Amino acid sequence: MPPPVQFARRVALRHGVRGAHAEEITGLGSENHVVVVGEDAERVVVRFARDRSKPAVFASEAWCARRSATAGVPTAEILATGTLDGIDYGVQELVPGRPAATGPAAWETLGAYAAAIHRIVPDGDAPDALFTRFGRDPAAAWHSHLAYNLDRLTDDDDVLLRLGAYSVAERAEIRDRAAALRDVPFSFGLSHGDLSVRNLLVRTDGPPVLLDWGCASFGPALYLDLLALERERDTTGHPSAEEMDAFVAGAEADRSVIATVLPAFRLVQRHDLVRWALERRPDRLDESVSGLRAALAME
Repeated sequence: MPPPVQFARRVALRHGVRGAHAEEITGLGSENHVVVVGEDAERVVVRFARDRSKPAVFASEAWCARRSATAGVPTAEILATGTLDGIDYGVQELVPGRPAATGPAAWETLGAYAAAIHRIVPDGDAPDALFTRFGRDPAAAWHSHLAYNLDRLTDDDDVLLRLGAYSVAERAEIRDRAAALRDVPFSFGLSHGDLSVRNLLVRTDGPPVLLDWGCASFGPALYLDLLALERERDTTGHPSAEEMDAFVAGAEADRSVIATVLPAFRLVQRHDLVRWALERRPDRLDESVSGLRAALAME
């Protein structure tokens, strides 16, 4: 029996789930092992990180799932979280169904779910992992985030100029775009962070179920999700232009406002990622510089 399956069975037994059946499911993302354990109606899904060095997200996922269900977004119930042999894990209900087929209808549903999730605001129990390094108040954190980036974009000795991340003219463009965002009336809430048809499970007996809260965070939620959708499109080719229109319609968002704000938001986020990599993850510096260069090329 493969080690991931053995571990998942031990986790399941710890929480009272017995049965000989245990099967690892592949193709559901690269971050976690996903193992179905148990028999018939008692089957559960055990998830745990492939890389033990990464921060645990299962407590955050449980909080997001509970709050999203309350907001009217169908999602798999998180039955338990914990640590075994130094490995963090989550146990959730197994929802019978199949991943949604890509197309405007599925993306409109994702947009509607996103709008409901974006209205979720933090409470005192919200895990710290859902917040940025700038604090637990999403609005204040965003303005601090913006001020940090504007300050770095005025450095006399700018290391990103020496690295070739941008030219002097491009830095001025990013700075002007960032400054304009100070006057944008963002709505702050919870972003799912990984909206895609692979995380939308179609059932025969109810509305589609949204899965996988491991990338969720608080902030200018619509724009965080739109950037995540751009990354999804770069990887899978979806959402297409038609599917993106369906998502925006489902979210009841204003496309003309998005067209104005998103390019500036993208530049600030890409710039911030380079600064973060420079300070905390130098192994990701080249990757983040490439992302910033790609964002500048879109202007």
